[in-house]
Amino acid sequence: MQKRVFFPLLFSSFSTSSSSSLLKIVTSSSLEITDDFLLSSFLPLSMNPSQIAMNHICSSINQQQKRSTNNTNVLLQLDLEDHLLSHVSTDDISRILLRCQSKPLSALSFFNWAKTHLPNKLMPRNYCLIIHILTWSRFFSQARTFLYEMSEKYPKFDLFDCLVDSTSGDCNWSPTVFGIIVKVFVKMGKIDEGLRVLKKMVKMEFLPTTNECNCVMSGLIKANRSAECWDVRDLMKKSRIHSDTYTFNILTNVLCKCGNVGKAKEFMEEMEVEGFNPDIVTYNTLITGFTRKGKMDEAFYLYKIMHRRGVVPDSITYTLLITGLCQNGRTAEAHRLFHQMLHREVEPDGFMYNALIVGYCNQGKLMKGKLMLQEMIQAGFLPDRFTCYMMVESYMKAGELLPCLNMLAQLRKLGVSISFEIYTSLVVSLCREGRPNAARNLQNLLILKGDDGFNLNLEIYNNLINGYCSTDFIAEALELKDEMIAQGVEPNVDSYRFLITSLCRNERSADGESLIWEMVESFKLVPDFNILQSLLNGYCKKREYLKAETFLDNLAQKFQISETRNYNILINALCEEGNLTKSIELQNKMLKLGILPNAQTCKFLISAISRTHQS
Repeated sequence: MQKRVFFPLLFSSFSTSSSSSLLKIVTSSSLEITDDFLLSSFLPLSMNPSQIAMNHICSSINQQQKRSTNNTNVLLQLDLEDHLLSHVSTDDISRILLRCQSKPLSALSFFNWAKTHLPNKLMPRNYCLIIHILTWSRFFSQARTFLYEMSEKYPKFDLFDCLVDSTSGDCNWSPTVFGIIVKVFVKMGKIDEGLRVLKKMVKMEFLPTTNECNCVMSGLIKANRSAECWDVRDLMKKSRIHSDTYTFNILTNVLCKCGNVGKAKEFMEEMEVEGFNPDIVTYNTLITGFTRKGKMDEAFYLYKIMHRRGVVPDSITYTLLITGLCQNGRTAEAHRLFHQMLHREVEPDGFMYNALIVGYCNQGKLMKGKLMLQEMIQAGFLPDRFTCYMMVESYMKAGELLPCLNMLAQLRKLGVSISFEIYTSLVVSLCREGRPNAARNLQNLLILKGDDGFNLNLEIYNNLINGYCSTDFIAEALELKDEMIAQGVEPNVDSYRFLITSLCRNERSADGESLIWEMVESFKLVPDFNILQSLLNGYCKKREYLKAETFLDNLAQKFQISETRNYNILINALCEEGNLTKSIELQNKMLKLGILPNAQTCKFLISAISRTHQS
């Protein structure tokens, strides 16, 4: 067992990197010394393992310096035995770094070696020294890398305070390092830390640069904390840190988000005082913010100021104002502004025309929308998909479906791509107006051309089927049902309801029953009450009560679909005809099948009995 010896008092040097030799007093209660430590302490320097390790490391560093490589990724080639490595302390690492500070690449090479071979010996002070050395030598990228590492490895340590503390002594350092900390924190998403460091820098008179202040403001915007950018702006003004164009761009963006016209006016005055004249980009950015918030009066205030300051509005300015007016239901004003713009020889763009057309469509002014569309095409612009959709909606509301189709045909010839939603709306509207053949022709035309990505789906088929069924074109509806199945589109309950209802209404209940078995057996669809009601009423209308009863029995036996209200339809029909005996037999049959009569059943039977007694 290794013998342990305790000394009552021991003096040891604290660090050679400090400006003066400081002695640290350690009491026996806080330091335990092993025999190995005592032995090495009393050995001459040439035999001291700590000194041997230091000499070996420094020798290897010197050899690497002679090779004079400029590669920042080169690792130190050093073979040091394990028993010597154990004697290299944290302070030894600091001493070696300080010796190498005039050769930053050597210091970097040694530090990377230490990260691999002495990871447990590296402390925040070692990181601070290498960061200072690299920053002083303008190796900013490598310094940032170690700041990231230090922040993740020692999250409880204050990076700013650690770096300030390590500036004492013989280490060369530059205030630039504190600005790098700000940028590192912002990039890591630690906005509060970055802001705190910025304020500390000002307090300790390490004035941050404009770029560092801009970096914090950009981080605040990304974190949806735009209002706090004005705090940074105030800090810059108090510290007399000059703004640059990027500063004003950031603050302009902030104003766009808040839409404060008073602040915008004050801000532009500040720009002028500092020698920055707001240009067309500044005004357009601010106008964008106001129009997005619907503050059109504020946007026009800026528009007037532009003229007074000699800044000529461009097409973007007019597009923003015209679009904003149209979105706020002021299309007539937008149109007047459009004509003023033309009078001032500013070329219109497609966005203006689209905005005006949509504005008129929203107000139900189809004729004015048509005229603007014609004017737009004559000017060499084509409507976008949304504008086409709004025009089609206006045509449909006005009941002008055929003129609408003519308009779309004209637009297609001009190369306008018509969206799937527009065609769907047209097909639905034509079907609802009782024009299924026109809808079918439009569908066939689209399938043949196939240039708008138009694929028939369940919604289209159901509307076409319903359109044909509503007008009693049953053969065409059945043909569509077969077509959709062949195309891989499975019908749903609605598809069969339209068909079965139409068949039964036209006294083809047997065909309707066949479709019910098809939907149940082929597609596992459960017929709803409306479908069953249509079929049963169809049989009862033709006095085919036995077929209706047989159908109900099969439905209950094969698919366990049985409801009192289905039997009530048949019982009511029998009672209305005066066939009380058959009605009572059917009620008894319901009881045997476990189907309980309800109040409606009793009402039908009582009414039939009453009529029988009266007669």
